[in-house]
Amino acid sequence: MHTCRDKIISSSLETMCTYCCITCTSQNTCDKSKCKKRSDIPMKPDGISTVNVNFKDSSNVDVTDSTETPTGSFLMFYDEPKSWIDAFQYCNQMDNPLVEMTNQTVRDEMNRVLANRTGLENGVWIGLERSMFGTDVNWMWASGSRAENPGWNFSFPVDRWNNHCGKAIWLNESREIKLLDENCHEKLPYICQDL
Repeated sequence: MHTCRDKIISSSLETMCTYCCITCTSQNTCDKSKCKKRSDIPMKPDGISTVNVNFKDSSNVDVTDSTETPTGSFLMFYDEPKSWIDAFQYCNQMDNPLVEMTNQTVRDEMNRVLANRTGLENGVWIGLERSMFGTDVNWMWASGSRAENPGWNFSFPVDRWNNHCGKAIWLNESREIKLLDENCHEKLPYICQDL
């Protein structure tokens, strides 16, 4: 049995297993009798796909598919809902901070990651925050740089009193990502970025 501890790279399968518990066969397929949850991800057109496997404990695995751009931007989507601070801490423990949408390359990559996913109507956490002290405080990226014109969704007003964390939402109609403020305790999927 192959334990899938780091990365599985396969060029021979059309789909790869995600959300396996502990073991995968040498053909990179799941043993359904040992899985609590199973889903498949399509292989990339070039026949190579990467799956990151992170062990939570002895019985569960958190598996996410990832995409990589030619420029080196590497985003990891995690669909297990967490509060903003828990997502922030998890990404930092992996040495991959919450994604910061500071340039067009990252925005394009975010578009690719979110465009074909379902169930994300409430958005995903990104590395955008503001201080809870004051009502007109600047939004900052988690790295400390000021978020200049980050791309707010103007159809939703900012809640200055309760929302201090930023999330990205995918708008199907316009096929673009917009940002919204959110209560930091809300549990959402999140995206980490390998810098």
